[in-house]
Amino acid sequence: MSSVERKINYNVDEKVIYSSTDGYEEVTIAKVHLDDIEPYYTIIRHSCNREKQTDNCHLQKYNSWTIHSRILVMLYISWVLSIYVSEHT
Repeated sequence: MSSVERKINYNVDEKVIYSSTDGYEEVTIAKVHLDDIEPYYTIIRHSCNREKQTDNCHLQKYNSWTIHSRILVMLYISWVLSIYVSEHT
């Protein structure tokens, strides 16, 4: 059995962004699992205080770009709503 280098992208206690069909939310890495070909993670979802296992595809670093993009989306939604309200009142 050969040793395979596994890339661990996230560390225990690191806050990251989890994406699902419900949208995006901040989560914390609770455990890193290395018993599969690719590492996977147990995360704590702050919205419901539950643990969930997920892979790298559903996680992203929580950095300034993430924060700025979320702010831009919120501003855009506010702008669209203000146009809708002004046209329908």
